[in-house]
Amino acid sequence: MARLEISGPLVPHAEEIRGVLWQRGHTPLTIREAMWMVARLDGWLIREGLGCDALTAETVDRFLAERRAGGELTYITAKWFESLFGCLRSSGAAPALLIKSAVTPTELLIVRYRRFLIDERGNFPRSVKQCAVVAEQFLGSLPDGMSLSEVTGRQVRSFIDSRPSGWAPLTLAHLLWSLRSFLKFLFVDGLITVPLADTVPFTRKYSASALPETLPLEATRAMVASCDRSTSVGLRDRAMLMLLSRLGLRAGEVTRLRLDNFVWSTGDVVIAGKGGRVDRLPLPVDVGEAIVEYLQRSRPVTTTRVMFVSVYAPHREFSTGTICNRIVELAAHRVGLGHVRPHQLRHTAASQMLAEGGSLAEIGQVLRHNAESSTALYAKVDYKRLAIIARPWPKAAS
Repeated sequence: MARLEISGPLVPHAEEIRGVLWQRGHTPLTIREAMWMVARLDGWLIREGLGCDALTAETVDRFLAERRAGGELTYITAKWFESLFGCLRSSGAAPALLIKSAVTPTELLIVRYRRFLIDERGNFPRSVKQCAVVAEQFLGSLPDGMSLSEVTGRQVRSFIDSRPSGWAPLTLAHLLWSLRSFLKFLFVDGLITVPLADTVPFTRKYSASALPETLPLEATRAMVASCDRSTSVGLRDRAMLMLLSRLGLRAGEVTRLRLDNFVWSTGDVVIAGKGGRVDRLPLPVDVGEAIVEYLQRSRPVTTTRVMFVSVYAPHREFSTGTICNRIVELAAHRVGLGHVRPHQLRHTAASQMLAEGGSLAEIGQVLRHNAESSTALYAKVDYKRLAIIARPWPKAAS
């Protein structure tokens, strides 16, 4: 690799950039490779007669295009530069890199809708993203030039009918729910004068028709035991599996846990749940020990206060509960189970509490259900108590 020579407009910021890479936990070799690309960009700016104030989206795209045209294949992308040069933007040395300067009315509306879902409705990031996608699709389906005040139930029905046929009931239900949410926002915001959300049909759903999917207690213990405690990944995955299987947390609740949520003096953990609900639960000893072991032996040094972060640099927090799905799937595969989802561990924890004599009210408190009907689902797996009230099968007439 060529010797680094940064002698142009990026000279005053070279050490700051190097420090950012070091703080993110990159190895010396990765830092050297990245600084090599910074040096190439610096030399290119000199040849083009440009300064840091020219580091716009178009400029960086042109630089990368010229590198690729010259046969250079590199992992450095425009997104990488956007992340790296945040320090330059914060100091005013560079403009907002890779951020669109022109924002359309539709984009502004979606931003307001996202804020409404987060601030007013307390939706999780995954739900916000899903609703925003459907909102964008609906706005894109409207005829050119049509204002929102002109939208009628006909456009709503046309959008629903244009969806591909053969969708699974749950997928269709999510679409209709997201569309209904966006139309309610438009009505509350005064952009439409008719409550068009009432025109969105409901899918028929029997929420209590099926038994909760549970696993044998031995299976969940085997999944936890399958994590390799000699590796950083294994210690992290084990701690997350313990929270899922012992406390019955949702996947998103696990990924949103912060260091400050654990009150070690009292042995409690604060859970931020659905709809902005906050609950304080006792932390079982074995779960606490798994988390302490992760903190002491696995968690990398990073500035974020989020509990679980990526083991490999840059040590970022996880934006959704998708990582929990992956961890559960891998653990289930290691012990020879089929496809297992994080929510099955939640159901298993509830069923185990019921089998040990816990009441439905107590289970509802641990799982933090807002409605009793959500907890009542587990009454169908309480076979011992159901056997008491079950009527005997009538004997055949002799």
